[in-house]
Amino acid sequence: MVGEQSPGIMLFFGAGASRDAGVSTVTELVEDFKNILKNQSDPLLLKCVEEILTIIKSWKQETGNDSDVDIEELLDVIEKIEDRNNSPFSYCFIDNKLKLPTYLELEAKHANEKTFLSDMLKRSIAKSIAKREIDVQYLHPLKQFISLSKPLNIFSTTIFVSSDSVLRIP
Repeated sequence: MVGEQSPGIMLFFGAGASRDAGVSTVTELVEDFKNILKNQSDPLLLKCVEEILTIIKSWKQETGNDSDVDIEELLDVIEKIEDRNNSPFSYCFIDNKLKLPTYLELEAKHANEKTFLSDMLKRSIAKSIAKREIDVQYLHPLKQFISLSKPLNIFSTTIFVSSDSVLRIP
């Protein structure tokens, strides 16, 4: 060890980072939600969520994904169901079939890229956001820590702070 450089401070952010603090994981939050619904006076609430979970599980299995349904997937589906009449999304389908011939043609051209269009959109958004400094107050301590701890080994240049906040470190 003599003469070797100390690795310094390393931060790991990822799934389950709050687990040691007693916060439920995203899959455990589904069970937490179901337990809350069991105590509600309307049994249809739990029955409806169980039906939605069954559909999500079936879809995941059909697509080769054996992982448990997490709370973000459940929320995403529920929000889409609730917003189905206020969104143009429902107008993209006729009898449960996509009615966008140009998209289907593009999809065939990009068969190996499942998210080709959304990836392009995300890159466009990231490029627009990267043009200006976004000053988020609650990230100041983290940014200060990073600047004081240089060199800092970062294995990913993107830290997802929440579902709609991202911190990029140059």
